[in-house]
Amino acid sequence: MKHNKVLHERVLFVTVHTEDEPEVSRNRRVEVSELAPGIHRVILHYGFMESPDIPEALEMLAGRGVPVEPMQVSYFLGRDVLVPAMVPKMPRWRLLLFLFMARNALPATEFFRIPSDRVVELGARVAI
Repeated sequence: MKHNKVLHERVLFVTVHTEDEPEVSRNRRVEVSELAPGIHRVILHYGFMESPDIPEALEMLAGRGVPVEPMQVSYFLGRDVLVPAMVPKMPRWRLLLFLFMARNALPATEFFRIPSDRVVELGARVAI
């Protein structure tokens, strides 16, 4: 709303929850609750051995009364950029190792199989 100056016709707040089991059956994959007309909370459940596929899971919403057109979806993602703090809160070697690993982590668009041309990223710099 702040950036686009519009409220979309359908808004989904999506949470991906990783369960303590290797796989989650398709009938337990999606939880939907309506917060207001046109605004839904969606919780997607995946097992720890599964790779989340958000667009595929959102297509399952049609059977629950929330039709989603995959080519009309815009994904808004949060992205934090980690930077060293002026006064480090951990030993330097650990900080450098952590920053190296964070930089090499798979981007959310790839991990969740979200088409990169449908994404708007909102970010912040976080000092650690």
